[in-house]
Amino acid sequence: MIAFLQGWRRKVGCVTLLMACVFLGGWVRSSSFYDCAALTEEGLSDALVSYQGRIYGMRMIADGRVRKAPKFSCNSVSISNVKNEMFNLPELKWQFCGIGLREMSAPGLRIVVSEVSYWLIAIPLTLLSVYLLLSKSRVANEKSPVVEVA
Repeated sequence: MIAFLQGWRRKVGCVTLLMACVFLGGWVRSSSFYDCAALTEEGLSDALVSYQGRIYGMRMIADGRVRKAPKFSCNSVSISNVKNEMFNLPELKWQFCGIGLREMSAPGLRIVVSEVSYWLIAIPLTLLSVYLLLSKSRVANEKSPVVEVA
């Protein structure tokens, strides 16, 4: 087993395979659970949400800034308990091949939501790890002696 992990390709291949498994697990979990991690401070709220096969990065900016200490929170709810109104997203502004951008402005509040499909991350990572793990490592060429011409 140790001989298999010789060289940087195999080591990087193992790391990318591990990352692909993490994103694949998140993809499967997002079909059953709504997961959210949020950091809130001074009228600014950033959140990372996993919901129905997508990862959402949300930023809410409020004009009325109140001095408060940063607060971190995590939340996980079964999808059967999530109401559609709870996850009401702004209108889609831009979308291409599993990546999207949403934006909404109201007086004193601006919300920006970027979204990425899990498959857009998990499948390329899996293919990259397969290439790195299964490709033959090159044999180092023996250097020919250098002849100096005087």
